[in-house]
Amino acid sequence: MTTIVNPSIQGDLDNLCGIYSLVNAVAYLYDGAVKRRRLKLALLNTFQQQWQLDELLTYGMDDQQLDYVIDKGLQRGYYRHKFPLKFSKPLLPNKPRGLNQVFNLFHRYLSERPHQRLILFCTPLHWTLIYKIEAGRVFFFDSTHKKTASITSFSYRRGGRYEIDPETVYFIEQGGAT
Repeated sequence: MTTIVNPSIQGDLDNLCGIYSLVNAVAYLYDGAVKRRRLKLALLNTFQQQWQLDELLTYGMDDQQLDYVIDKGLQRGYYRHKFPLKFSKPLLPNKPRGLNQVFNLFHRYLSERPHQRLILFCTPLHWTLIYKIEAGRVFFFDSTHKKTASITSFSYRRGGRYEIDPETVYFIEQGGAT
């Protein structure tokens, strides 16, 4: 009997998906012009200013840590001037009542300025980017094998494959830092 073994994918073992999502957001919004390895190292150094890297590798990054890395690593200095981004948390302070409202909001946001906007969010286990919503499907720009998912696989908190926590949903737009 032969066992089929699949390779580990980025994020499965290193918990760097938050860092990869930020790097991928800059790369997507600026057509690959950013030096990704250099940005990844800058964001890791920013994280390390406040926390130990072994904490990131062991537990991943929560939204407060991501806020810090965005503020100190992307919204200041070189990256702010060369690759300006605007971040917001659209589901706060008042969470929309239903997922239809959420996805209507997401769809409007992305379709108003295609290729200049992304949505970053975190499931309980993984940070990822959404670049398009079309025909009941969500399209990911992700550091793993995830490419698309049905809107029906999302939920608030418990119950769906992709649990949406309003604290971990960010709208990202090319241009102008906040």
